[in-house]
Amino acid sequence: MKKHTSRNEVRQEKIQPVTLEEIILAGAVERVKMTLIQERGDYLKAQGHLKQEDGKNGIVSNGFGEERSVQTPLGPVSTAVPQTRNRIGTLSEDGTLENFKSTIDNVKKKGVKRESKVHGLGDLLH
Repeated sequence: MKKHTSRNEVRQEKIQPVTLEEIILAGAVERVKMTLIQERGDYLKAQGHLKQEDGKNGIVSNGFGEERSVQTPLGPVSTAVPQTRNRIGTLSEDGTLENFKSTIDNVKKKGVKRESKVHGLGDLLH
């Protein structure tokens, strides 16, 4: 509820109560997201030598994919995973198109649960 005031008066807003658990989980979500963005940045730097014929980067940032849920020591957190776009068709060792793969593979995507490859997630959330 906002109280309309003059420019020099302080506005009063009703603050909704928040539990400590909600605050901690919100921080965990933000921390996981920022770590994934940093991880994608590191990947793009490592792939910086791959160029198109016109000299532009061959693999570029391409927004975020589907939201995925990750089980953490604090409970499940959901975040969208950053993705890349391969403009030059470079293939990875397994024959698929080379693109960023996050370390968070403990996801349910299309009903398939994958084994976790998250290392040090507990440290990430401290």
